[in-house]
Amino acid sequence: MSPLIHGVETDLQTMSSGSPTLAEVLRGSGYRTAGVFSGPYLESVWGFGRGFDRYSAAYGPPVAASSTLLVRLSNEIVEADRAGDAAMAEELRWLRRAGAARIGQLSSADVSSARVTAQALDELARFGATPDPWFLFVHYFDVHYDYAPPPPFDRRFDPAYAGYMTGVGFTSNAEIAVPDPSVPDGYVRRVSNRDLEHLRALYAGEAAWVDEHVGQLLTRLDAVGLTDRTLVIVVSDHGDEFFEQGGIGHRRNVAEAVIRVPVLLRLPGRLPAGHAEPGLTSLTDVMPTVLDLVGGANPAPMSGRSLLPLGHRAEEGEKRPLLSRLVRIFDGVMHTDETNVPMRTAVVQEAFRFRSMKIVRRRRWMLLPPALPEAVRERVQREANEEFRREELVWIDLAQSPEESPSAYSADFRDPRAHHALGVVRSRYRTLRAARTLVVGTDPKDAILRSKLVGLGYLQESEAPTSPRQGFLLPAPGDRDSIPQP
Repeated sequence: MSPLIHGVETDLQTMSSGSPTLAEVLRGSGYRTAGVFSGPYLESVWGFGRGFDRYSAAYGPPVAASSTLLVRLSNEIVEADRAGDAAMAEELRWLRRAGAARIGQLSSADVSSARVTAQALDELARFGATPDPWFLFVHYFDVHYDYAPPPPFDRRFDPAYAGYMTGVGFTSNAEIAVPDPSVPDGYVRRVSNRDLEHLRALYAGEAAWVDEHVGQLLTRLDAVGLTDRTLVIVVSDHGDEFFEQGGIGHRRNVAEAVIRVPVLLRLPGRLPAGHAEPGLTSLTDVMPTVLDLVGGANPAPMSGRSLLPLGHRAEEGEKRPLLSRLVRIFDGVMHTDETNVPMRTAVVQEAFRFRSMKIVRRRRWMLLPPALPEAVRERVQREANEEFRREELVWIDLAQSPEESPSAYSADFRDPRAHHALGVVRSRYRTLRAARTLVVGTDPKDAILRSKLVGLGYLQESEAPTSPRQGFLLPAPGDRDSIPQP
């Protein structure tokens, strides 16, 4: 599903139970199901465990031990609150914040691929002993920074490097970049070109190392005679930026370096080896393709399309625009004549691809605190509405500017190509908005996963566990006068 449909846009939301997962659909069709994961975002509370007969983490001992400690602290906080012991509750919260920071460091430094592979091979052994169809989900987190691949992958792509730069603490190392005080979540680059080249090589080394582990799974399929009747799909959730758009890592913008990912499929005898699908494809196409291959029915509403029959959907792919969406929430202050109002601001970024055209839009959404005096609220609401109307809308032709330089973007939509692309995107956006499903927030008492995300730098400790009922739903790009309702 497109994010406009499923509505999950912040770190404390999970899918509606009415949005079936691939595991649920396949299990309903008689498949045995299992999943192995190695990152906090894949835990069951976010909805990803639905439909699996077995769904287990492959964390290393330090991360597992820290998770257990945070669960205990969270339970003790609940008990202290119930007992009215405010001093004890605050001390426990301090310990939990310290533990959250620690588990974040441990998660980034955790080396889990070998454990993921071992658990996945165990699952393959169970599945191979039965004639029942099966589905196995395997998640590798080690490509995620820190970039610290083991030998020989640490030198494979840059054997001549003689410097001291490492990929440890990639987003916090002041020798790589420092925070930009003028841009929320922005960076000022410090790293040299040569050291940046080495960081890219370490990133490639992480990918090659995980690729070797995937190879172990494929080798086992060969050994037990399952290769010819097993569909294998390899995908990624995102890439990382190395200052292509002035930043590093991911979840800061919708640059091609971040949102363009591989989708690889293998099924001997059914899928042509070496074929590259023309036109634009998306991760939303994976589930329809799987169900098309195995004969399952697509649950509605689906925004993706099956990639079958391969080679005959080029025209359709050329006509379909694709959407990427990113919502970030920042704490700040709004200055008014009467007072300074503490306020949270959501920054919504969207990227639309239509053929070689890419359109990017950005809007700011001010979240008013509930305790504002009515007179101040009316004034602040007017200013917030004006801020929301200030939509940033630009375009670029990636065929002419594949490097996606910020200076190559234009806000002038009188260009016929840009004007046509915007019209196509508007129509598609309105269709997706109409299929929007309700969002279900996670239980605020389940603090363990919040703590992990705080430690990883994804979530602020103060972030509220709720958001507007319909999420951060925007009008179609270019429709400037629509103000969302909370």
